[in-house]
Amino acid sequence: AKDVVVEDVGPPAPSIIMIGGMKGYLEPCGCTLDVKAGGIDKVAGFIEKVRGFAPAHLTLASGNIWFESPTLDEPEIAQARLKAQTLAKVFKHLGIEVVSVGPTDFALGVEEYRALAAQAGVKPYGLNVKVGGEALPGTYISELGGVKAGVIVASEPELFEGIKGVEAAALEPLMPVALKELEDASVDVVVLMYQGKLAGAKKLAAAYPRVDFVLVGEEPRETDQVDDAGARGKTLEVFDQGRYIGVLKLYDPKGGERDEVFANARTGSKAELEAVDRQIEHVNKSINRLPPAAPGEEPPMLAGLRERLRTLQERKLAMKSQAIELPEGSRAFIWRTTRLDEGYPVDAKMLALQQEVNAEIDRVNRATEFEVVPVKEGEAFYVGNAQCKTCHAEAFAFWETTNHAHALKTLQDVKKDFNQDCIGCHVVGYEKPGGSVLGKLSYEVELAGGVTVAKDLANVGCENCHGPASKHVEAALFGKHGKPSNFIVNLGINEQTCMQSCHVEEHSPRFNYEVYREQIIGKGHGGS
Repeated sequence: AKDVVVEDVGPPAPSIIMIGGMKGYLEPCGCTLDVKAGGIDKVAGFIEKVRGFAPAHLTLASGNIWFESPTLDEPEIAQARLKAQTLAKVFKHLGIEVVSVGPTDFALGVEEYRALAAQAGVKPYGLNVKVGGEALPGTYISELGGVKAGVIVASEPELFEGIKGVEAAALEPLMPVALKELEDASVDVVVLMYQGKLAGAKKLAAAYPRVDFVLVGEEPRETDQVDDAGARGKTLEVFDQGRYIGVLKLYDPKGGERDEVFANARTGSKAELEAVDRQIEHVNKSINRLPPAAPGEEPPMLAGLRERLRTLQERKLAMKSQAIELPEGSRAFIWRTTRLDEGYPVDAKMLALQQEVNAEIDRVNRATEFEVVPVKEGEAFYVGNAQCKTCHAEAFAFWETTNHAHALKTLQDVKKDFNQDCIGCHVVGYEKPGGSVLGKLSYEVELAGGVTVAKDLANVGCENCHGPASKHVEAALFGKHGKPSNFIVNLGINEQTCMQSCHVEEHSPRFNYEVYREQIIGKGHGGS
């Protein structure tokens, strides 16, 4: 990737920098070219650049910071804790002023949450939230070089139902009190940091016209779109996992009246932007129709299309950045979200920290004895790829030519084969009864008649799609249980089979079932 020069958009102005929920991510997944955005090194590097442009700045971070999911199984805790503690160091390094709380933050309980917040040097806010019986502060006021910003932090109560030690009350009785507090402090702008979804954010903006901007904290879209909500408020979204950073620049000449609406200073021609968007859509469709390829191994046509897409996206960004029109003597704002693709500046200290924790995760997981999930009496279990070769030689030979047959190597090449976030989609039956776990991709098992075989569970094999095959093999080789076809999934393999576990939108946004299917179906395996 070529280096990206970060430039300011519009004249310098007080800025509010916004980070979406980090969800425990220290770096991008990297499964495909389309998800190689983000990472603590680029998050820190970009924020430092933006702060250098602003005469004054305030940095906010949405909840769902420390963990990706609201619960963790015992084997997952050590790695998840290492990542969370590393994120705490990042937040300490950046000096984040305000954070909201999200439901996944409490995956290890209230006390662990408090310890992480203390390590990060952050004070959690939540107008309607109690943590461990203690009410969180709900408002924060910041002097931003002539613009006095008032922040209200609030949460959608339903998100915290069932979370031990966390309570979230209804917002209706509390919002007027918080707004009055900010009004008495004569703030120039009111930002509602809402740990909730877009629909709820719009309702709040419409219900409380004094709110100027609402930052959406749950399920933000991958967009820089500014939505109007009611007569005054506008919703802003910053995509999570550290892939994007949002920057809100505020222009308040001569201390505008507090009831004056902030006008959007981005005035790019709608027709021109739509024309570029149509071209981008066309190129994306063309890319989706081509077979997938590993980074660096794209055929010339695919590489050319990706370059064309990059050029169009740069053109769109330039159009939006250059088309700035500040209304004379009136309040205005510029909102932009930036996707932190490869090539963006990095913070060397954070890059070293990222590499350090990756090495520690690898060391800890290699030293840990993970237990295979036991098989219930009478259930089928995984037998591994090699057991299929005897009867399905032609299909097996084709499988060996596919990317699935080399899935583990892609992790070994980047030293992630002992990383729990990655391994599950690169092996057979991960953390399923009789399947694989870290450190146990090959072990012996006894089949019918006392026959012992060594399981081969590395790479994406037959049983990932067809299910555990012990009874199928025993039926075929030893005449047990009935017909072999009764014990293997042949019908019902469809798009959902692929998308429910590995080819999820988050890690495989360009997944095209028909195109991808052709890459794994060959002669003797449903193909011709």
